[in-house]
Amino acid sequence: MTAEIAGLDPLQLDTIAFVVLLSVLPLVSYGAVQGIVPLWAFGLALLVAGALVPLVTELALREDEDDEDGENEDDEDGENEDDENGENNEDENGESA
Repeated sequence: MTAEIAGLDPLQLDTIAFVVLLSVLPLVSYGAVQGIVPLWAFGLALLVAGALVPLVTELALREDEDDEDGENEDDEDGENEDDENGENNEDENGESA
């Protein structure tokens, strides 16, 4: 996945999700008061969709960051002391230069 999902940046996706969430309350309220089951059911489906968009966007961005940084991460105990060129700067005693 890329940082831009479907050609939109994350702020645009979050804005769309916010607008969808704003439309939920009137749909569910009107559908429930008038007894229109498909309308309030559609409103509840929009609630779920609007709530999932920011989560999916965050996971996609986090996955992209992990992919980009995954090659240069240090070992768990910090023993990977390569310089910018990928060369190890340790002498024969294992001490850093």
